[in-house]
Parts: sequence; structure tokens; C-alpha cells
Amino acid sequence: MLSLTSTLTQEQLMMCPGRIPAFSFSERKWGLFEVTGIGPVQLDGSIFHTSLMLDKTYKDMLLSLVRMQSPKSGEAFGDIIKGKSQGVVFLLHGEPGVGKTLTAETIADSCGRPLLRINADNLINSPESVENALGRALNLSERWKAVALIDEADIFLEQRSRYCNTRNSFVTAFLRILEYYRGILFLTTNRVNSFDRALKSRIQVAIHYPALDAKSRKELWQIFLSKASATGQPKDAWADIAEKLASQVLNGRQIRDSVRIAQASALGEGTEIETRHLYNALRLLRKFEDEFENGRLEEDQPRKRARYLDKNEYEDEDEDEDEDEDEDEDEDEDEDEDEDEDEDEDEDEDEDEDEES
Repeated sequence: MLSLTSTLTQEQLMMCPGRIPAFSFSERKWGLFEVTGIGPVQLDGSIFHTSLMLDKTYKDMLLSLVRMQSPKSGEAFGDIIKGKSQGVVFLLHGEPGVGKTLTAETIADSCGRPLLRINADNLINSPESVENALGRALNLSERWKAVALIDEADIFLEQRSRYCNTRNSFVTAFLRILEYYRGILFLTTNRVNSFDRALKSRIQVAIHYPALDAKSRKELWQIFLSKASATGQPKDAWADIAEKLASQVLNGRQIRDSVRIAQASALGEGTEIETRHLYNALRLLRKFEDEFENGRLEEDQPRKRARYLDKNEYEDEDEDEDEDEDEDEDEDEDEDEDEDEDEDEDEDEDEDEDEES
């Protein structure tokens, strides 16, 4: 009997298959994988504490709740009815790029759990299949003791109404599944004002992520610049540059993308990242945002202009028609007047003939 730590001989290795079955969390299905490409999962629990711009009180609470769901921690606290409300559902809401998705990703690493991403768009084929597909995905996360994440979960959270039966079916199915879910689920959204009221009782923890302040932006600039540094400069070495850049009101994704563009420019020149690279990247980013916003404002203008032109064309046509009608009326009046004059002349001639007679 061989143990997992046993060293195999060449003869034993020759008898072993080159591929073994394994489960892919990204594809959510089993497959055969090359043994040479399999290795230990690299987890970095420090990112949750160092790179996530969230209050320490919230971080400690999140960690405690996720760890409480560990199979080693005993029976989880639940509802009076056995099997109900034994899971933990987190709702993370706020502006884009403030760390909502990063929270779920890093807490999974910090607790040594796999992360199962559930794409809401892939689940929505028809109201009848959504409940089954979502149920299978969440059951899978339970079996693997994974942290489940539904990013941009608005379709399952919106207020039900009598005018949209399809959306009502999605929300109702989601509520039924959450009632008996026993795992860990993170939901992220940019909108919280349009939530269905019944969801409040299904969500154990709701955390609002405010926009990044100058201190948080400076910290993120230092973190990303330190990671992108070609010479491996520590985070503190970028403090002065980060202090200047922190005045730019950006979210986390925008800061990351700016550093990535600056890094590419610096690598192309064979130098370390400099201030000019960063400001060039920021100008490029700002230009795109301005064009995007202007495009959104103007996207309806061509249609309005087209409708306006069409209206004018119709008005012109109407005016032409009116002019034609007026001309026709004038012609008719002229003809009538001519006929009347002819009749009067005939009458006068008849009278003259009578007098001669």
C-alpha cells in the first residue's frame, strides 16, 4: 500500500496513467488532466489583509462567519426547522472598482477554500431552467466546501412586479434556493434601491463599499506600482508618486489599468516606470472616459436629428401639396369666371337680336 508521500520507482511510474480525472471550477465539469500540469494550489491569504480597502472590523467579521461554516467547526447555527437557513449569504454593494469582487476572491484564499464563480447570464435560459441550474451550481459549492460568488446579481435581486412575469420567476426561484442553502454565497451589485423586500430576510450580512478616499487611492497606487516595478522596488519607494496621483479621483480598476499601461510603456523603453508614463496613461484613460460619456450623451442625437429632418420634409411636402391645391383652386376659379363671362356675352347677344326683331 502506497501513501501519498511515497516515492515511486520507474517501474511503478510506467504503470501509472499520464492523465487523471479532476474537476475544473471554471468549467464546472470533470475532465482528464495531464499529470505533469498538476501541482499544489497556490493560495495567498495576505491579499485579504493588505490589498483590500475595507474596514478591519468588517474584515474580522467576514473571516469569522466564513470560518464558522467550516466542517471542522461543528453544526452551523440554523433555523427552528431543520435544514433551513444554515448558510451565510453576503451582499456587497457599492460603486464599481471598490473591492466587492476582490473581497470574495481573497477571503476564499485566506480561508483555504476554492472559489466557485457563478455567471448569472449563463443561468438565464428560461424561467423553468434557472432554478435547476442555480440549484446545481450551489449544491456543487456545498459539496466542495467552496465560496460561491454571483457577480452583478441584479437579475435575482430586483423588485418583483405584476408587469414582468419572467423577472418574477427568477427572483422567486432564487428565494426558494436561498431558503435551504447551507454554504457560503457572496452577491455583488451596484444597485441596492431596487431590491425585492423578501430578500432582506435571506441576507445575513450586507456591506456597503463607499468610493475610495485619497488614503485608499494612495495605498492602491503603491501596491500596484510595487508589483509592476521592473527592479522590484518596495511599496514605500513609491510613496511620493502615489501621494501626487492620489488626488486623481479613480476607482481600483482604473488605478490598476493605469499602472498596467504605464508598465507596458516602460517595458517598451527598457526603463523603470516613471511619472511621465503614469500621467500619459492617465491622459489616455481620461480621454476614453470623456469620449465614452460624450458618446452616451450624443447617441440619441442622430435619431432626434433624423426625426427632425423627416418632420421638416413632411412639412415641406405638405406645403407643396397646399400650394398645388391653391393653384388648382385658382385655376378652377379662373375657368369659372371665364365661363360666366362667356355666358353673359351670349345673353347680351340674344337680347340685341330680340331688339332688332
